[in-house]
Amino acid sequence: MSSLIRRKLNVEIDRQDLPYFISHRCLIKLLGTGIAFRPDIIVLDQTQLINEPL
Repeated sequence: MSSLIRRKLNVEIDRQDLPYFISHRCLIKLLGTGIAFRPDIIVLDQTQLINEPL
């Protein structure tokens, strides 16, 4: 099911020429904790990645 949602989101991102992308492999770490998780789908804003602590 997540692949169908991912495909539909990608179509809309391309259609609207948005600066977003869908990462297929990433870990999301909660700030101030040692907890991380791997989401099924995540849409990231390329213009805001420079503000993220990596």
